[in-house]
Amino acid sequence: MRILAFTVVLVSFYSPVLAGPTDAAAIEGSYFFAGKTVVDPPPSEAKNTHVYFQLQGQSAVALYSELPVKPKPFVCDGKSPSKTIGSTVCWIEEGPSSARCTIGINLRTQAVDSGLPC
Repeated sequence: MRILAFTVVLVSFYSPVLAGPTDAAAIEGSYFFAGKTVVDPPPSEAKNTHVYFQLQGQSAVALYSELPVKPKPFVCDGKSPSKTIGSTVCWIEEGPSSARCTIGINLRTQAVDSGLPC
């Protein structure tokens, strides 16, 4: 009986942890596979070494808000507020619905790599 009571307490305590985050949301955006060079890759370069993600809308706004750096002008247009940490870039062109974030992942090394070019 003590084992059953202990198991019930243990399961009730760890259930929220095992269930995962309660504030998870659907992701808006797109992805595609390519090589390291997205635009005009050399003919000999493998075309399946990276996956590139572009978050859009509220998904991008959420990531933009969580990046712990101050906004700077976006390098592609010189004016939109953007935040960059490493190879993750988020920017907002004309309000939350136009927010974008790009992230690339090298599938061979699992390292975050540069996202989409301008």
